[in-house]
Amino acid sequence: MIETEETAFDAIIVGAGVAGLAAARELTQAGVRAVVLEARDRLGGRVHTLSHSLPYPIELGAEFIHGRPHELIGAADKMQMPLCACGGDHWFVRDGHLIPSNQFWHEVDFIFGLMKQEENKPDRSFREFIAQVSASEEAKAMALRYAEGFNAASADRLGVHALLQAQKGAAAIGGEEIMFRPTGGYSRFTDRLAKDLDPSLIRLDTMVRQINWREKQVEVVCETAAGATVKYTGGAAVLTLPLGVMQAPAGAPGAVLFKPALTAKQAAMKQLVMGKVMRVVLVFTSCFWENARLPEDQNQSLERLGFLHCENEYFPTWWTQWPVRTPILVAWASDKFAEKLEHEDDEIVVERALSALYTWCPKEPSEIEGLLHEWYLHNWQRDPFSRGAYSYPAVGGLKAQREMAESIENTLFFAGEHTNTEGHYGTVHGAIATGERAARQLLVALQK
Repeated sequence: MIETEETAFDAIIVGAGVAGLAAARELTQAGVRAVVLEARDRLGGRVHTLSHSLPYPIELGAEFIHGRPHELIGAADKMQMPLCACGGDHWFVRDGHLIPSNQFWHEVDFIFGLMKQEENKPDRSFREFIAQVSASEEAKAMALRYAEGFNAASADRLGVHALLQAQKGAAAIGGEEIMFRPTGGYSRFTDRLAKDLDPSLIRLDTMVRQINWREKQVEVVCETAAGATVKYTGGAAVLTLPLGVMQAPAGAPGAVLFKPALTAKQAAMKQLVMGKVMRVVLVFTSCFWENARLPEDQNQSLERLGFLHCENEYFPTWWTQWPVRTPILVAWASDKFAEKLEHEDDEIVVERALSALYTWCPKEPSEIEGLLHEWYLHNWQRDPFSRGAYSYPAVGGLKAQREMAESIENTLFFAGEHTNTEGHYGTVHGAIATGERAARQLLVALQK
């Protein structure tokens, strides 16, 4: 193993996802010389857009903008990048029949509205909460699927207080009313964040193995893709490692060893959960579902299909790109559904997705298979540099996000969606906000 000489900076940023890039931008604008270390060969972290010969981007990670967060809406305005409002019809599969979900969606809204009564009560799981709600079984099932799918969470572990906090955060930015997709792909935001950074201070293919620290001194030991060991030193560090990586046991792929250990963070990390997601992007030669007539009502079709919830054991959630007409169907599995798939080969996962599609789409399987052009997926659980999709607080864990956001001895600063304290955990704009917050904390510490 070749070891290079140490390289010194004012600050070291670990991770070139949106939180790390946002922190780097803030620090650079303030005149701080900061280096960004990234294990992957690309920027973006869990924002992963594929741009290729197809006339539309393929998102393997983040896809939606929830509401109108200034971190993203402002950037889109500056780039003169149009945002496409998501829409279309919502469908629900019950006993093998497709029915419009609006038949009982108002009940789902009512159920989530009832959570406000839980604010001053002891926290409990969403499953416990919903068990005592007076509503139709269909509405309760929809509410469970929505809460688990949206939060990549288990209803047995997801705390109601966390959901309440997320509701408040979403309401503040209109996230309960509308979602957008960025035209041209989410990576345009990543490019925007990196635009004003010195490319020589972004080190890709640089895997952080160990962080040695004491007050006002940090040494980060890395391994490059070429097998060389590089040491970076600085007076402070911004750590944007995903929660799954922070929780990884010593010696696990992607794990980072801290010396001394981050004992101040251990209790908080145990109260947060890294959610699991498996998504498959199926690209067809046409939007064949638009012309499919429903067997139970020939006057209805899936022409305006937006989202669909079914009872499949692997992929219970589906969506299209509506109102943009692209021949793409996205199959989504979270938590227990994703867990069953995370150790399967990609080809098997795709087979599971197609099998699920056959159960609800009113077309013959042979016809659907013949129209499949290509498929894409990324197994975030097996990715050593993410080890999951995004985080959520377990029952009683709401304060853990705030504890994770606190700096240690004005030397180690923490960012990433799991440190967001405003209800925007699990979102891109929430991660950006934490990067900016960590940078401000570091700038204050430098003045002391």
